[in-house]
Amino acid sequence: MKSPARFLAFLPLILVAFLASTSFAQPPLTTAERTEYAQTSTHAEVMAFVEQLAEDFPIVTLDTLGTSGEGRTLPMLILADPPVANAEEAREAGKLVVLLLGNIHGGEVCGKEALLMLARELAATESHPLLKDFVICIVPLYNADGNEQMAPGNRPGQIGPDEIGRRTNAAGLDLNRDFIKAEAPETRALLRFFRSWNPDIFIDTHTTNGSHHRYTLTYSGPKHPGGDAELLEYIRDTMLPRVSETLSETKGFDTFTYGNFYEDHSQWTTFPAAPRYSTNYAGMRNRIAILSEAYSYATFEERVLATLDFCRAVLEDIARHKDEVTALLTAADARTESGSSREEPTPIRTTPLPLSEVATAKGFIEVEQDGRMVATDEPMDYEVEVIDNFVAREAVDRPWAFVLPAERDDIAALLQRHGIAVEVIREDVQVDAEVYTYAEIDRAEREFQGHRMV
Repeated sequence: MKSPARFLAFLPLILVAFLASTSFAQPPLTTAERTEYAQTSTHAEVMAFVEQLAEDFPIVTLDTLGTSGEGRTLPMLILADPPVANAEEAREAGKLVVLLLGNIHGGEVCGKEALLMLARELAATESHPLLKDFVICIVPLYNADGNEQMAPGNRPGQIGPDEIGRRTNAAGLDLNRDFIKAEAPETRALLRFFRSWNPDIFIDTHTTNGSHHRYTLTYSGPKHPGGDAELLEYIRDTMLPRVSETLSETKGFDTFTYGNFYEDHSQWTTFPAAPRYSTNYAGMRNRIAILSEAYSYATFEERVLATLDFCRAVLEDIARHKDEVTALLTAADARTESGSSREEPTPIRTTPLPLSEVATAKGFIEVEQDGRMVATDEPMDYEVEVIDNFVAREAVDRPWAFVLPAERDDIAALLQRHGIAVEVIREDVQVDAEVYTYAEIDRAEREFQGHRMV
């Protein structure tokens, strides 16, 4: 029998060993990881993941972006070292503010899983180098209501997972076409974030199908020339090609600018410059805006990991060139602050033109089958014009102000959602003004999201 003294001396050693083994919690796994990429996370599973992350790691603050149309919380993780809890503290930290968005379309789920994994990586890595330069906000599940409408056939042709959500929100709105009219509660919540946090970098993660090509992921920057031209060109011509080269060298997969082959494979075309799209909208705020589009015909696991690698690579690239990027953002803001003295007219309609250099796009040989062209498994490289230079087809001089009739307070409210200053004139004022009268308005016959577009 051991003496009491020796037993008591041994007890603290047991206690110390036990505390050491339990002081660092095991980071959570995503649903995709737990199911070997057969399933994607429900809203409840996302909430459980982010709540555990915030509980286990002091540098993680769990906040909410807002509430969905059906009342679901839109969780937002704030990762910062030292921690910050709000926009004011983020500004005081003196670091670049990043917003990463997942699942704007409920069936495009690779971003949701990848951003949860990125959050875990940032939280669980002691003194993560990215947190030296950034305050990182992650909204992994933006279209929470669409996510919950999981069914096997929501995105035909997409390789996994077994069931995914639907594209639109509860009201049937495509949230990536709502950034100007801002009708959805999700959009209004995101615009509140833009107004208060004014993020320097915005990354929106998607899944795409379209033309058959050999890229695991495609990307884009902002396109509308109403944003700052120097910033737009830097993102398109310098930063994103540099990130693409880095991913090829370090991760071994190919990426390319977002788009599709024209019928004869002579051109590579992209989406319009309209600011109703997220990246164009953020670009018109003179911010770095990045679109990530993982490829439907890659496996779910490949799409998730490629999205994770791409988002990380973008941030690492910006961190390596932080002084250059900060100078570009500062100069863009200074040019905008010149107000009505801005020399260039403001583009209101655009035309897409080819970039100056022809590019090589990696596709497949296609053959005619039952009256349509079908891709084979045989690789083929095509020399293409990249139609990605949007120029003004119509522009207007930027006025000092617009005057709205008092009964159009709906317009005033919409402008305020975008952070545009609106004042009420309470006495007669005489000003020099230009007055335009529309003789007629041409509207499309088919409705788009409840509207006939002009």
